[in-house]
Amino acid sequence: MKFALIVDAACDLPTEIFDKYNIKILYININVEGTIFKDDSKNDTALDFYRKSLIEKNRDAQSVAPTVSEIYDFFRDEIVTKYDYAIMMTVSNANSEIFKNAQMASQKIIERSKSARLKAGKTKNFDMDIINTGTVFAAQGLYTLKAISLLKQKLGKTETVKQLREFTENCFGYGVPKDVAYIRERALKKGVDSVSFFGAVLSKTFDIHPIICVHNNTNQAVAKVRNRTNAIEKMFDYAIDCIKNNKLLMPTIVISYAGEINELVITNAFRRLFDVAKEYDIELHKTVSNVTAGLNLGPGAVSMALALNENDLK
Repeated sequence: MKFALIVDAACDLPTEIFDKYNIKILYININVEGTIFKDDSKNDTALDFYRKSLIEKNRDAQSVAPTVSEIYDFFRDEIVTKYDYAIMMTVSNANSEIFKNAQMASQKIIERSKSARLKAGKTKNFDMDIINTGTVFAAQGLYTLKAISLLKQKLGKTETVKQLREFTENCFGYGVPKDVAYIRERALKKGVDSVSFFGAVLSKTFDIHPIICVHNNTNQAVAKVRNRTNAIEKMFDYAIDCIKNNKLLMPTIVISYAGEINELVITNAFRRLFDVAKEYDIELHKTVSNVTAGLNLGPGAVSMALALNENDLK
């Protein structure tokens, strides 16, 4: 049985990981002042957006989930005649309609796949599972690495999907935005008032930066720190504590940055984490945030993902 792994473009991982494991990426549409761009989660695509300042606060830009029809066409053209079974892991359904649309598209494609597969010389029935990761961006990347690990164990599709669904409880995403007002503005355009006006003003006036935790379809500010650099340091120091105290359920950390990655990796906070991860044999994947992540968290945002039993960052 030939497996396919599919993610949507909100997933943050280095391009070489996508290429190495032949991970299929569903585009997300980015509407910038009436012009539609395709986010493919590739580093070069994202860097081009950041360098051209296409998603700055003063621009009218938003991410648009692919429709049921667009996802159906993607399954038909890229998956059905090339693979016998597929697992698709989507961004949290609390943040996007991709999960819902993918479920509808998968039902249709399974029903209609037989004739196309017969023409391609495939006699086995096609099947697929759509998994709501309950998370976003760097944490969605960690989720994908978990899937790769499970597939390497050759557990079979039932057990693989079971363990992936269970992993939703253990996949924690953290983020430090550069500008809280930016997040509020983007959320309001989606009809969600996740950051109050008062909170945004206080953040700007007193230089207070939240550390946001996304987990199992929820998001909350688990800490508020004065000065953005201090907030990033606190987030990375938490990862160091988790490494040293054996709290990680996977020896893997994913970090993404909405901008030139060298701006992040030269910081003292990142170097400390890098050195500790190397000492304890922890894989540290760093990547440029995809366009969808940069659009929603803002340019300059830093994201991190850990596999844990629980969050105790405060």
